[in-house]
Amino acid sequence: MPEINDTDAAFPHPSLWGVNIDGVKCELRGVQKGMSLRDYFAAAALTGLLADPTSSVAEEDENADAGDVQADYAAVAYQYADAMLKARERKE
Repeated sequence: MPEINDTDAAFPHPSLWGVNIDGVKCELRGVQKGMSLRDYFAAAALTGLLADPTSSVAEEDENADAGDVQADYAAVAYQYADAMLKARERKE
């Protein structure tokens, strides 16, 4: 499987230090990455998968416990996330 670029952040923001009550003094101390874009895409995909009551992501197995079903949904959500990251890299 090709390597997925998971270096982009979903919600990057500057990290400020030394801000006084009036917001006058501050120093930029880098950027907090926050959630990865891959995790954000997977969460969005998982939301859609769980919203569809007819979704058949989980294997039909009467012996499967809830943990197995949850793992199946999570794995598929990350497959969608990886596909979205690949699509971002394509040149049009």
